[in-house]
Formats: sequence, C-alpha cells, structure tokens
Amino acid sequence: MPDYKTFHQRADDSFEKIMARILPEAKVTFTADQLSALKLACHQVNWKNSHSIDIRLSIPSYPRRFYVVFLAGRERRSAQRYSLGNSHKALATLTALIILSLGCTVIYGLLQLALAASQRDNIYPTAIPWLQTQDACEQTGRFWEEGRCWDAMQSPDF
Repeated sequence: MPDYKTFHQRADDSFEKIMARILPEAKVTFTADQLSALKLACHQVNWKNSHSIDIRLSIPSYPRRFYVVFLAGRERRSAQRYSLGNSHKALATLTALIILSLGCTVIYGLLQLALAASQRDNIYPTAIPWLQTQDACEQTGRFWEEGRCWDAMQSPDF
C-alpha cells in the first residue's frame, strides 16, 4: 500500500501533466482559487488500480508494439457513466466476440500443433513389399506376419 507521501506525489504529478496539456492562453485565465480546486480534485481522485483481474500483455510486432488490457472487477462507476447507447453496446459485444473467437482459434491451432507433434514421435509397423519370403524378411531384422514382411521401426515422417 503506497504511503501518504507517495499518494500525494502521484496526485501532484497528475496535476502537472494535466496543466501541461492545457493551452497557454487558457492557462493564464485560471485564478489561484481555480488552480487550488483543480489540485485538490487531483488529490481526491483514487489513483489506485483496484481491479480483481488486471492482465496487461504487450505484443511485439514490427514496426510497432501493441498492448492488450483485460480488467475485471466490481462496477464502481456511476449509472450515467456506464450506461452506453445501444450502438455502443452492440460494438462492445461484437468486439468481445471477435476477441473471444480469435483467442479460441489460436488455442485450437496450438492444440493441433501439440497433438501433431506428440503423434510424430510414435512408430508404426510398415509392410516391406520387396521382401517376399519369411527367411529374407527375418534376415534383415524384420518380422513376418500374415504372409508379409513388416518393419516395426518406421516413423510417419519417413
């Protein structure tokens, strides 16, 4: 838990960042009381990130980097802030479905690769058609079964 000094330093830093984004001609119109009120508001904002689930992934891709953030927790916003119009709800739902389907596709592909890799290590018996007699077959270290010569050491990658 951040201490009192750290909390106020973060609030002061946020205040400075806000002031840096305000146009100089607008900045000169602030009174001392307005600046004090703005700084007090920065101190009263809870800057602590308190989500139950906070997953942040950075995805390197040339020439840019992208990031994905997944946050979940108890709803703390006012009803006015979280009530979206129907078009926003539809867009949010569509985006969530696209992300979910992409995730499932990636997981499915990875499972298929893992399954293929695990089966690649298996060895299957293979008939050797050019060895027509049991003696010729057994002399090469293979086995004779059902009237055919079999080699038990063939890999599916052969």
